[in-house]
Amino acid sequence: MRCKTADTQTEASKNTKSSVDALLKQAKFIKFVNEAFKRCKVIAADGEGERLLKATFVKDHMKDKAVHLNDKPESFKKSMAKHRNWDRRPVTDSIPI
Repeated sequence: MRCKTADTQTEASKNTKSSVDALLKQAKFIKFVNEAFKRCKVIAADGEGERLLKATFVKDHMKDKAVHLNDKPESFKKSMAKHRNWDRRPVTDSIPI
């Protein structure tokens, strides 16, 4: 799997076990997750996807209300309906992207 672009136009992303090993090797994808976090977007992962989040700035903010780790789809959908977690903004100012 290759991440050819870092498109922050994406409103949310979710990755599962099969893609994590490949994505951890790609700096562009790590940057993609960091940019999504900085832009207050919803982020979700389950199972092995936690390793991916731990390689990003998300690792220090796993309790953020728009970061979903092993959550039910309904919880993810509710966050998506809000589009972004603007409460995260004070934290994101320090992310160098």
